[in-house]
Amino acid sequence: MSIARTRIRPPLWQPGRHVERPSLTRALEQALEPTAPVRLLLACAPAGFGKTLALAALCQRASAAGWASAWLALDPEDALPQLLEGLVAALDPFDLPWRVDPEALARAGAEPGSVPRLANAFVNALEAAEQTHGLIVIDDLHRASDPALHEYLVRLLERLPTGWRLAVGSRVEPPWPLARLRAEQGLVDVREEGLRFAPAEAAQLPGAAAVPAATLQTLLERTQGWAAGLRLGLDALQHAGAQSPQRLDAGLFEYLASEVLDGLDPELREFLLATAPLPELTAARAAALSGHAGAARLLDQILQRGLFATQLPGSEAGLRLHDLFRDTLLHRLRREQPERLPSLLRRAAAGEPELARRIEYGVQAATLDGDWAGVEADLLTATPALLTAGDTGGLRRLLGRFPAARLQGSAALLRAQGLLAWAEWDWRAMPRQMGAAAALLRAAGEHQAAHAVQAYQAIGLAGAGELAAAQVLVDGLQAQALEPASRCRLAVARLWLAMNRGSLQEVVAVLNEQLDLLQLSEDLALWYECVPLPACVGLAGARAPIQRYIQGVLLRVPDAPTGVRGIALVLQAFQQMWAAESEVDWEAAERSLALAAEDCHWLDRPANLDFQLRMSQIALHALRGRSTAFEAAARELLADSAGLNARQRLQPARTLVAFHVGRLARLAGVPALLAEAQALLHEPGPGQWLDEAQLAVLQAQAAAQAGQPQAALQAWLQVVQTAERLSVLGLETEAPLQAADLLTQSGAHEAARELLARALDGCVQEPGKLALLGRAALQRLAASPAAAALPGARERLLAALPAPAVPTAPATARAPAAGLSEREREVLGLLAQGHSNKLIARELGLSPYTVKRHVANLLDKLDLRSRGQAAAWHRDHG
Repeated sequence: MSIARTRIRPPLWQPGRHVERPSLTRALEQALEPTAPVRLLLACAPAGFGKTLALAALCQRASAAGWASAWLALDPEDALPQLLEGLVAALDPFDLPWRVDPEALARAGAEPGSVPRLANAFVNALEAAEQTHGLIVIDDLHRASDPALHEYLVRLLERLPTGWRLAVGSRVEPPWPLARLRAEQGLVDVREEGLRFAPAEAAQLPGAAAVPAATLQTLLERTQGWAAGLRLGLDALQHAGAQSPQRLDAGLFEYLASEVLDGLDPELREFLLATAPLPELTAARAAALSGHAGAARLLDQILQRGLFATQLPGSEAGLRLHDLFRDTLLHRLRREQPERLPSLLRRAAAGEPELARRIEYGVQAATLDGDWAGVEADLLTATPALLTAGDTGGLRRLLGRFPAARLQGSAALLRAQGLLAWAEWDWRAMPRQMGAAAALLRAAGEHQAAHAVQAYQAIGLAGAGELAAAQVLVDGLQAQALEPASRCRLAVARLWLAMNRGSLQEVVAVLNEQLDLLQLSEDLALWYECVPLPACVGLAGARAPIQRYIQGVLLRVPDAPTGVRGIALVLQAFQQMWAAESEVDWEAAERSLALAAEDCHWLDRPANLDFQLRMSQIALHALRGRSTAFEAAARELLADSAGLNARQRLQPARTLVAFHVGRLARLAGVPALLAEAQALLHEPGPGQWLDEAQLAVLQAQAAAQAGQPQAALQAWLQVVQTAERLSVLGLETEAPLQAADLLTQSGAHEAARELLARALDGCVQEPGKLALLGRAALQRLAASPAAAALPGARERLLAALPAPAVPTAPATARAPAAGLSEREREVLGLLAQGHSNKLIARELGLSPYTVKRHVANLLDKLDLRSRGQAAAWHRDHG
């Protein structure tokens, strides 16, 4: 996770430095009454009234009482994904039993309509936690304007498990149904009046004892108990030489803060100005920004002076400056040293671990001095990792921080937008954006970079069906001395074009060339970009390069659930289906898809992996004769694809689904789905992506279904005659077999023998493709004179018979332990000993992230909800 850890650390409430406020404490602690119906504590007041410190004190009390406690301070421009990322990071020490990767849930916050699902996942994790009581604090809620963020928090409030509370600090009342919460006694509402300092409390403030009682009373009246004003006034009276608080009111904060600032010794004043861009100060970051070797000492001075900073917990010294004081510092810095601020912002960006903050610093600096190159390059560098993780929403938000003129006039930003379009299959936008980027790079004399961008442009043109333009671009690029990664990407466009021409030998040659280059790279993003086209599976000669791709990915991510590993497992399953000579190979395909399904579920079903997984699952159902499972999965996939009609960029996926379902419908024993698939293909939309041979396949299926064997035979013979297309998706086996079956039924045994021989010769290395014909047709052919005339034909045909459907036992009747991997059994044993995820990770040499996934898997397989139930199951079953 990229979120800054300082955002999930509450300030420390320290006796002696901070004032005991019994009345405020009593009001806040209503939220910690275990049996109270309270769900929300709202501390709502203007800046400087002490909301943050009051909530921090409540957080400490909750922890002391044995409650789980989590803290998150929001940043300006935070949206739902940042909220979710922060909450997940803050709750990580409590090992919530997530059933889906919480980082994937955070990324999904950018998807429209995702709020109900995400809120349910979060609530379920809280409800199954080992901690029965917990407090979640969200500070600075006024900074959030994202409607989805507020919708999410409202849903969370409505469904919070008993014992869990939400506490919020905000300068404005959130747009939530507070009246209903009040009526249900679910709200503790602390406003400005409850946060004002009483005389007795003001007398305990640092420096108050040195001020005459009458002066302190005047100060209290002038500030009306405003905490920041009291602190400023006392500091001014004590250190800055102010003689009277008569002019003090809430609107004069900057005046008095400036007075305080000007009263500091030059070293500390300079340090504060130099570090003003940072909302939180650690010794290391403050030293890097200010260049001052004594940063730790100066941070201690800030605390000792009470300069509107609160201390952060942890081994590294850290402070959080009050917003009002930091605003004053920034204002003074802009006024006194405006030329210095851009460089300070860039230095702050250089040390910032949180990408969104880093980009924001860079944008602020560039807005001041017009130097955009650094921040634009930073975003482009981060783009592949964001997309490989499936975080398209995060990339879109970051791009939104740049002015429109930069989005249209920057080669780096155009490239990032083009990559975003690629990830979303937006073939219309991708070539346009990449073309514009390439033109800018050529104009700047950066020809090698322009060629790299044009490789992406060629992919986009091929994807958009602009094949002639793509071919011209590919021909031009092949004459250039491209670096290996660009040659890999260009190979993707070359594959599209070769497939379209039917140049299948060229396809295999390009695949091998691409794999030679890929195997020299450890860049997982590049492997992800170069996933073999689905149509290459089953292509004569493509088995070896596809297997190289699978092995290369699994070698680089052997135990890490990522989209690219899941896709590699799906490809592996397809390979195993084609090569299925025995029950063992079919079971290997089942295992590969089960692992891919685990990854897909854990990653919250990323679109590209989910699509390929579901396509492979319905293929396996059909090949193994599971009619009911095939029909349910295929209907769901058809319905989802039909819903994509309005998004033209997904037309290739819709077309592929229709062809795939229609082709398998009769094999699976659900012929009605053929008509539905054909209807989907004929709905209005962009041009179809099926060639004549593939369309003829569905026509043949429809004719056979309608009881028209001659029409079906003619259609299959048309497919057979399209020799250059036959290897695609196993048609080189299926088409002659289907035609041979129809010929044997009509008595044309000699013609059937020739086609049968051709089919058997074409699948020597991949006998599993024979199963595409189906049980009845294979049995008819095996008993026919055509098979009798070919040595070994009968045996090969019968060996390819799909296995009968295996009934699925009810969940309550299964033996769940048998489904646990050896690693999951190890994790379960340590979990039963009470080990945390971090301890388990250390014991087994894994990452805590991997342990989290193993816990989710074993809970799913054992049909359990919590770690406690898993420990009990282990004690009962051993």
